[in-house]
Amino acid sequence: MSAYANRVGPVRHAYQSSKLPVRFPLGCQHSAEYAREVVFLEPLEAHLRNLAFVETRNPIVFAPYRVLPSLPSVKARSYRRRILIDIGANEFERSPRFLIDMYEPFAPFDEVYLLDPHPLSPSPSYSARYKIQNVLGSISIGSGDDSDLLAAFDRLNIKADDFVVLKFDVDEGPQGLTMEWGFLRYFVSSKLFLLVDELFLELHFFWPHCCPGTAASSVLLRSASTKGSSSRVGRQAIFNGLPVTFADISEARYRIRPDVEPTAMRYSKRESAARGCTVYFKDDTEMPTGSFKERGARNALLRLTDEQRAIGVIAASAGNHAQALAYHAKQLEIPATVVMPRIAPLTKIQNCRDFGANVILHGDHLGEARDEAERLASNNGLRYINGYDDAEIIAGAGTMGLEIVEQVPDVDAVIVPVGGAGLIAGVALAIKTLRPECLVIGVEPTHVASLTAALEADEPVRIDPGPTIADGLLVPKVGSNAFLIARACVDKVVTVSERWIALAMLRLLEHEKSVVEGGGATGYAALLAGKLPELAGKRVVVPLCGGNVDMAMLGRVIDRGLAADARLIQFTATVSDRPGGIARLTSVLAAEGVSIRDIFHERAWVESNTYQVNVKVVAETSGEDHAASMFARLEREPGISMQVESAHWHFKRHLPPGAVRAPEEHSREQLVHTDTEMDDASAGAAEPEAPEASEQRA
Repeated sequence: MSAYANRVGPVRHAYQSSKLPVRFPLGCQHSAEYAREVVFLEPLEAHLRNLAFVETRNPIVFAPYRVLPSLPSVKARSYRRRILIDIGANEFERSPRFLIDMYEPFAPFDEVYLLDPHPLSPSPSYSARYKIQNVLGSISIGSGDDSDLLAAFDRLNIKADDFVVLKFDVDEGPQGLTMEWGFLRYFVSSKLFLLVDELFLELHFFWPHCCPGTAASSVLLRSASTKGSSSRVGRQAIFNGLPVTFADISEARYRIRPDVEPTAMRYSKRESAARGCTVYFKDDTEMPTGSFKERGARNALLRLTDEQRAIGVIAASAGNHAQALAYHAKQLEIPATVVMPRIAPLTKIQNCRDFGANVILHGDHLGEARDEAERLASNNGLRYINGYDDAEIIAGAGTMGLEIVEQVPDVDAVIVPVGGAGLIAGVALAIKTLRPECLVIGVEPTHVASLTAALEADEPVRIDPGPTIADGLLVPKVGSNAFLIARACVDKVVTVSERWIALAMLRLLEHEKSVVEGGGATGYAALLAGKLPELAGKRVVVPLCGGNVDMAMLGRVIDRGLAADARLIQFTATVSDRPGGIARLTSVLAAEGVSIRDIFHERAWVESNTYQVNVKVVAETSGEDHAASMFARLEREPGISMQVESAHWHFKRHLPPGAVRAPEEHSREQLVHTDTEMDDASAGAAEPEAPEASEQRA
């Protein structure tokens, strides 16, 4: 610890080898000095125009890493030089390649400079220790005067076509804070600031109300472009007191990065044209086990103690978390037990066994499986890893949010499927920290609206879930940690019916060539159903969270999707029971180019006369227009009367061809409303579906 740090008191440095967030206890006598300097924060925000302020509760060990999700992709862009400047470097940064290791995967730098304004943190040794073939450089300050710091900075000769990351580190007392704020004041008013096109500033300081035993705060100042419009300026909400912080998500990304690679982001030209917004699909189905769950599972396993690794872990899961945990536990040689509900898809059960996990089938839904897993964990001393509510799981899931902002920097909305709410909690916290104006919207199956129920009650509540093809979302009660974060960070939650989920799976299979399970397609289902009209013209990211489809169910799901798309129609026609009666019906269908999937007839229950027969037909059409043409032709045909029995067709037949029905308008004060998918005109011909709990604003 430096001499200056010893003067301040029991300060533990953020780059300590513990690799954990650390506390910075301060003597009360320093609070006033810090407060005087930090008040400059507000005029600084006004002066910098389009700098966004991002505040987190704790500093993190790899402090520079927090800026990484904000960096543009500079590898493919042409810059004269790529420069990293660390202001406030000191002897605690022991590794010569510490900063390079943090930044290089995102923005390979040509030059790194360590500038030290602290008079009692000697820096001349950097010149010998850190200079490596012009990759790492050093400029000694010596006196600690901020004018020397400015002079040293000027010697870097930065030009407009340079890419610069400037990191401040002022967590060693009021003197360093004063000097570096002074430098920042000078810098932002200089011509150099106006010259640099893309500049990233990272600043650490103690919040004014810090006192002994409290955690220090930190601020990341990020400028997307100093030449941009001031309309993008905004102060980010402070997410204090949450069970997971943005620092935890940043740490998780660094921790899992060697083993969990970022997944692809695909722009969909077809869906963008159809939906009236710019649609991107974030494809987590390409993970080794086919779902996003690997992010949290790997992070949680890497946080285990040696004793916990030796004893083993246990989890309850409908499939994806179980597979991810089993897969990574095998890689890390950690014993794993997974408890799965009896309704879990057979393929997921077998995959867990193939990965070496001990599989126990128990209960009819995830809630019952979880109770059994917790009992076994208590009896056997196993570490229970909750697949959607452990802090490590949520932080790991949040790495998807970092990737989204990195891959689509100007994203306007993200639509996230919701089961236990762990994914949406992590993604929302990450995105709202980096891009607060971006909407984060949750989507649940109508029969498993556990987050909607929790938001209504303002606490997690257990619901009685119904069956759903989105089996991965069948969670009767959202996690308490996940709920706290979702309540603070999520903008809106909507529900979708089974038919829309089935249609979403079908469209993804046909148009995007992606096999996506029901839970993974639920976010897209809300967009497809027209539940989010406010996204028109926006840049929208839809995560495809899982691709582990039960092959035994796939055929049924495809049929339901075809029916929802008016490409599979069921109706009953009453025709003459004399020779040629049924032939007339089939000839009309043939003339319309309609294929008959199934046909059967019955006579006993015909109410008209003895010489007529009811013929039930399941027909294949090319879509709504084709189906409408077929029905119009049959209605004109003499000797044929019809009763349409396909609820899916009645849902669409009263709408203009190609239209998608949008939800009803409601006042902002109305938190809960229902939205039936059939209008009154169609209710007489077929039994309407139960009203759908539709929207909850968080």
